[in-house]
Amino acid sequence: MDSKKFETDIMDSLKGLDGKIDELYMQNKETHQKQEQVDQTLALVQERLQENARSYLIDAHHKFCYQFKKIDDLNLQSIERRYLYYKTAGGDTFIDHLMEEIRALPRINFYSENPTDIVA
Repeated sequence: MDSKKFETDIMDSLKGLDGKIDELYMQNKETHQKQEQVDQTLALVQERLQENARSYLIDAHHKFCYQFKKIDDLNLQSIERRYLYYKTAGGDTFIDHLMEEIRALPRINFYSENPTDIVA
């Protein structure tokens, strides 16, 4: 094989690789743009979920602390679970105080009281 043919083949291969590299670069750029959009959407969803959890906890506090002045174990467990998610996602300390008040409420005994009036 002569050296000119060999050199031409190598140059053609390199040009083909350049084209593939450009194609991969564009695909990577598109993927990065899509990822940024997903990240923005996820941040918005997380913010809304956090606000929803905060509102739920405030409403539950008002309902059980001011209206019923007592709580049953099932509702307390549900509130605690929502509080855990809220705090894990970076929730503020305002809710901490509300949770302390909820936890301090007298507990309903399902066997001696009618719990149907107290469902969150």
